[in-house]
Amino acid sequence: MCIIITCDVFPGERIYCLACADQLTFAVAQEVELMFHHLVQLPDRNQDYHLVIITSSQHHYITSVFDEV
Repeated sequence: MCIIITCDVFPGERIYCLACADQLTFAVAQEVELMFHHLVQLPDRNQDYHLVIITSSQHHYITSVFDEV
């Protein structure tokens, strides 16, 4: 089971945490990658957030994708 947690750090700033990301299937991890790349390319995107990805494996697809970002 993968968990998404969000919390306010400062007014207007948020942290999104994707815990147990290594539990995602390959297909879902690819969708997460596509969604992330789409969101960062939006001209009016909100830059007041931080993304933390927690995994127990360094050899999962999601880990390799976000190592490059």
